[in-house]
Amino acid sequence: MSFVALPWSMLLPALVMLLLGRLQKVAWALVVAGCALALVAEQLRPEALPVLAALGLAGVAIQPPRSFALRIMGHLVFVLLALALRAHVAPGFNNPLVFDAQVSSGASVHRAYLNLDKLLVGLWLMAAWPGIDWAANRVEALRMGTMVGLVTAAICIGISWEIGLIAWDPKYPPGAAIWAINMVLLVCFCEEVVFRGYIQSGLTHVFRRHAQGANVALLVSAVVFGLAHLDGGWRYALLCVVAASGYGIAYRRGGLLASIAAHATLNLLHFFLFTYPALDLDRHALATSS
Repeated sequence: MSFVALPWSMLLPALVMLLLGRLQKVAWALVVAGCALALVAEQLRPEALPVLAALGLAGVAIQPPRSFALRIMGHLVFVLLALALRAHVAPGFNNPLVFDAQVSSGASVHRAYLNLDKLLVGLWLMAAWPGIDWAANRVEALRMGTMVGLVTAAICIGISWEIGLIAWDPKYPPGAAIWAINMVLLVCFCEEVVFRGYIQSGLTHVFRRHAQGANVALLVSAVVFGLAHLDGGWRYALLCVVAASGYGIAYRRGGLLASIAAHATLNLLHFFLFTYPALDLDRHALATSS
């Protein structure tokens, strides 16, 4: 095992345990060990420690015993930090590149990184945010989420095909396995825990007295998800809104694991069976998985 991969040998199993609700204390111990190894491997540098401290303080501030004003402040601090971490502008992170290839003819070069900065956002929500919905039966949630993902994939891939964004392109390129692990455990998890576990669930609580509150929360989170992907162009952003609506339905029916399963199902089908990331889009906009 390379030294670069060593922190992730702790962090990825820890994430799986947290998502499955197994051996929680062991999982958090592995998270701490993984972050320590990331410091040694210089994937996490001392400049990031103030960011970690601010995340910790925000997590304490949002807990129910605190005053309403303090909880709001904690959420604002978290949102600002999450935006900086997602944009990779927070100091002290050196995310390793694990996939760099043109996987489809006529498409842009696709790069994927093990993004520790984005993972910290997801881990913060797992540790500090009580609003994440979990299904009573997590195995059933995975099954149901996969079914919703297949329907969502049929709609989104069908639209993409019709408007000329993708073509039939079955493949298994070198490095596909590490790409898939990164996509499912980091990209899908990090996006779903933010957009469904935090935004959709939070808005559902805010609008709980309104008859259509849950639907409004789902729609708003889907639109925000689309706006977050505007760097891929307006057509891509609109497709993301459609896809996120499916993920939101999965979340309402089976919680976070279901929405991750739906998201992963669509992305895996797209990658292995069709043009990836897309045809006829700006080659730079979709070049980096961030």
